[in-house]
Amino acid sequence: MFATLAGLLIFAFLPIVAFRREIKPEPVSQSSSASGKAVLPALTPDEERYAVALWEIHRDVTTSAVAMSFAGIAFKTEASDARTFEQRIGRLATLFQESEERARHVAVPTTMAEVHARYASALSRYSEAAQEMLKFTQDGEPRHLSNAHEISISASEDMLRVGDVLWPGQYKPH
Repeated sequence: MFATLAGLLIFAFLPIVAFRREIKPEPVSQSSSASGKAVLPALTPDEERYAVALWEIHRDVTTSAVAMSFAGIAFKTEASDARTFEQRIGRLATLFQESEERARHVAVPTTMAEVHARYASALSRYSEAAQEMLKFTQDGEPRHLSNAHEISISASEDMLRVGDVLWPGQYKPH
């Protein structure tokens, strides 16, 4: 029981840690400013339209990713029943799947193909993490929560990297 609770707590807090500024973005064509800091080039008009369109999806995805983490904590700490947990995660799984579909219809400039592929992959992993959590509601195996945690961390790291390219001023929770 303690191991399961500890696992859930780790599962819940690591996505938050992953969003910290200490995670270094992978280099993208950068130049240096007078202060020696790397500066990303300005987005072209097509890239800017892409960033705005993707932001509409991203806004929902980031809040849902955090909600998914906290659903696990609430399940264990608030003595929630498996049915309530399943309903919460089921709604989030649907949102992730819908977000994947919406992202497929965004016009992607060729210069953003790699960024978009990374974003689409992260969305897919969030969907996969939600499915793992739903498996937990079916069989009670804690390994599903551990698997979901690993998948979610990987997705959040890629989301952070994409955000550093498209929305460099985006607030990242500490």
